[in-house]
Amino acid sequence: MERERLLSARMASQLLSAPARSTLEAAGHLLATQSQDFIAGRYALAQRVDPMPSRAQVDQFFNDGLIVRSWTMRGTLHCCLSQDAQWLVQLAKERTLRSAAARHRELQIDPAAIEQAAQIIHAYLAEAGAASRTAIFEQLSNKESARAISEARTCCSHWFCTA
Repeated sequence: MERERLLSARMASQLLSAPARSTLEAAGHLLATQSQDFIAGRYALAQRVDPMPSRAQVDQFFNDGLIVRSWTMRGTLHCCLSQDAQWLVQLAKERTLRSAAARHRELQIDPAAIEQAAQIIHAYLAEAGAASRTAIFEQLSNKESARAISEARTCCSHWFCTA
């Protein structure tokens, strides 16, 4: 019986048996939903709401900046409420940067490269206000190369912690 009780509690905690009333409530309750694949992350949030919102309704929360998809921890993309993104990144910053050090050496990313990438992204965001991953990679002229992804992820960690 203990196993059934634990499984039931876990399903409720994950909002699978006791869904949230809104997408924002679900995002806040879950804190950070892993979302390497945007479509899967968006779907994971929608599945935890009753009645289930449409794709367009969930997209609107991202478009309005109420939910963001960012490298909040472990170098992995997560969906979270925009108000939680900064403290999540701050909490995981040191560990994330330490774990990226070997990859940065492999890709020959040094502090000067990070600073240059930060300046490019900062200037673009100052003008555009917001940007997709694709737009950021285009600004870095690397179109989703491993180097561009590492530079963008590191810039994200630095910005949230110093903004």
